Amino acid sequence: MTAADELERWARALGDASRQIRAGAVRETRESAEDIRSAYRARARRDTGAMIRTTTIKATNGGLRVAVGPTAYYAVFQEEGTSYIQGDGAMRDSTDAEVPDWRGNLAKLADDAL
Repeated sequence: MTAADELERWARALGDASRQIRAGAVRETRESAEDIRSAYRARARRDTGAMIRTTTIKATNGGLRVAVGPTAYYAVFQEEGTSYIQGDGAMRDSTDAEVPDWRGNLAKLADDAL
């Protein structure tokens, strides 16, 4: 096998690993987003239920980036608080609890593929 053949083989292997890692990363990101949404729904205030009902997941960048949160206009006030109410930090707490697992799962994907 020539050096050029060897390089071509490595290039194909890296391309396969890249596709495998990306597919796994999209899957892990979606699962983590679902976990964050579930945890938020368990932690959020339940005055009218709108915060829980309007919590959505929006994926961009082919599923590698997600936004999780309620669409109610007053969600930021409940999360961060105002001069009249203390924020509950439910989304922050839900995200902080999930991110270490997500990072670990992505690292494992890369290790397994390479």
